[in-house]
Amino acid sequence: MTGTVLRFWQGSLPALVLLAIAAGSAQAACDEPPQRRVNWINCQKAGAELARADLRNSVLNGTDLSGASLERARMNDAYAGRANFDKANLGGAKLRNAYLVGSSAVESDFTQAAMEGARLNRSDLSRANLSGVRLTNGQLYEVIANEANMPKADLSGANLEQAALYRADLTGARLDDAMLSNADLEEAVLEGASLRGAQLDRASLIDADFRNADLTGADLHDADIVGADFSNAKLGNAVWVDRRRCRPSSVGECL
Repeated sequence: MTGTVLRFWQGSLPALVLLAIAAGSAQAACDEPPQRRVNWINCQKAGAELARADLRNSVLNGTDLSGASLERARMNDAYAGRANFDKANLGGAKLRNAYLVGSSAVESDFTQAAMEGARLNRSDLSRANLSGVRLTNGQLYEVIANEANMPKADLSGANLEQAALYRADLTGARLDDAMLSNADLEEAVLEGASLRGAQLDRASLIDADFRNADLTGADLHDADIVGADFSNAKLGNAVWVDRRRCRPSSVGECL
C-alpha cells in the first residue's frame, strides 16, 4: 500500500512529504513546537496560537486547526490536504504553492493572504473571507465558496471549473484568463470585476451582477444569463451565449 501511495504522488510533492505520509500519523510529532518542516499529521491543534509561525514545508495532512490563529504565518509549500481550518484566522498568511486539497475552511479569514499557485481543489471555503487574497494561477477545481467574501481578490489564471460560488462577493476582483467553465455564479456580485479572456462557458450566471465589469474577450457560450445584469459591462470580442462574437464596441450588450 505504501508503495502505491508513493508512486501516486511521485513528482508532485516534496520527498519530505512523501516520507511523512508513508510513515503515517503514528510518526507525527504532535508535541513538537511550530517550526519549518514540522510533521503534524492528524494532530489536534484547534484554537492554537500560531500567529507569525514558520510552518514552511510542514506536513499538516488531516490536522485540526479550526479556530487557530495563523495570522501572518509562513506556510509556503505546506502540505495540508484534508486539514480543518474552519473559523481560523489566516489573515496575511503566506501559503504560496500550499497543498490544501479537500480541506475545510468554512468561515475562515484569509484577508490579504498570499496564496499564489495554491491548490484548493474540492475544498470548502463557504462564507470565508478572502478579501484581497492573491490566488493567481491557483487550482480551485470544484471548490465550494458559496457566500464567500472575495472583493479585490486576484484570481487571474486560476482554475475554478465547476466551482460553487453562489452569492459570492467578487466586487472588483481580478479573474483575467480564469477558468470558470460550468461554475455556479448564481446571484454572485462581480461589479467592477475584470474577467478579460475568462472562460465562463456553460456557467450558471443567473441573477449575477456584472455591472461595470470587463469581459473583453471572455467566453460565455451556453452560459445561463437569465436575470444577469451587464449594465456598462465591456463585452468587446466576447463570445456570447449564442456563440456570436461581440463587436469590439459592445458595452452592456453584445452587438
